Amino acid sequence: MDTITTQERDQLKPAQAKLFREVLKEAAQDRYLSPDEEVAVLKKPRCVVILLNNAPVGFYCPKSQLWNGKRAYRAGTCFISSKHQGQGIMKRVLQEYFDRYQLALSWIEEGNVKSIALFTSLGFVKNKRKDYEGYPGHWYVRERLAVSAENLPVYLRW
Repeated sequence: MDTITTQERDQLKPAQAKLFREVLKEAAQDRYLSPDEEVAVLKKPRCVVILLNNAPVGFYCPKSQLWNGKRAYRAGTCFISSKHQGQGIMKRVLQEYFDRYQLALSWIEEGNVKSIALFTSLGFVKNKRKDYEGYPGHWYVRERLAVSAENLPVYLRW
């Protein structure tokens, strides 16, 4: 059985860091990421590396921002290596990340069918249009209601 874990970029072992550079080089070839993605990701304040059996296969760069007066959490730049796409690895990792928060947000470029499918499968809903650095796209939002005794039927209240 394969083991999927995550680790902060700055805590990778030297051999893992070397493999992570290969993942970054592949990310730089992705149509929806910047050609200088390797450099951009290394400059980001936080990057979580996705490990499959302790080998880097992808990453996301979490951050947060205000959305309609509330703190929203984002996965930021996300990438999974091509040979591991379609295996549910990114979905599993992001599900675990977003389940910690009531409000989650993602900007997705128009036409990025894989990202749209991933985020809608995680419960995100297409929201307002937003062009980013000249690229057309939309915000996708996932909001969960806070569970409290007041929100529950009388027979379920504690």
